[in-house]
Amino acid sequence: MELLFLSLAIKWLFVVMIPLTNPPRHEFQELHRIGNCTKGFYNQPMAKKQNSPQKYQIWIEAKRKYHLSDTQIQMARELGLNPKKFGGLANTRQEPWKMPLPEFIEELYFKRFGKKQPEIVKQLDQERKSD
Repeated sequence: MELLFLSLAIKWLFVVMIPLTNPPRHEFQELHRIGNCTKGFYNQPMAKKQNSPQKYQIWIEAKRKYHLSDTQIQMARELGLNPKKFGGLANTRQEPWKMPLPEFIEELYFKRFGKKQPEIVKQLDQERKSD
């Protein structure tokens, strides 16, 4: 009988009492204060918006790296493509079934908008200066 009572007491201790000793979330954050700054998600600085020259810099680098024209860059921007992902799309040497990137962009543009190229083609330098 004493053994049964002892086992029930131990179960009660681990199930009921030990979880009560852990501090709530807000107290946990208070424990990690170091000086005036705290560690944690809520005290991280907000991400800054890209200023215009830096925003266009990614496209300028993609144009140079993948040998794209201003028209193809404008098509890719209108399609909403990510220039950081062009490396996977332009891998025609290792994956010969893929189309070259310029042709791929032109085909996507034709499928989406039904025309071969935009009516007004803006150069990246002109767009960057206008912003």
